[in-house]
Amino acid sequence: MGFYLAWVPIAIVIYVINAMLSKWANDFPDTWKWVIIIYLMQFVSVWPFVAKFSKNLVFDSFLFDMLIFFSYFVTLLVMGAGSKFTTVQWFGTILLIVGFVILRIGGK
Repeated sequence: MGFYLAWVPIAIVIYVINAMLSKWANDFPDTWKWVIIIYLMQFVSVWPFVAKFSKNLVFDSFLFDMLIFFSYFVTLLVMGAGSKFTTVQWFGTILLIVGFVILRIGGK
């Protein structure tokens, strides 16, 4: 359990910050400041640590991907990036989430 308490919050924080930087890079196309910071943030990766110490690599990789997806997606929604989503795009997002759940259920 301590393994997850160590890396899950760190991964969430890192990818929320990356999502914020991505939004800012998109909002301010005249500057490269945010893009450079994103590049530098890529040197801070949690995945190698997870892969090294994981006892269930398939589950942990699935959890890691879900954390990345939800951290990015929710952060971008909160920052207003999803304001122009159409009904079809929301439907596709729901299908994606349902697919993740089905993958998890099928993996038991």
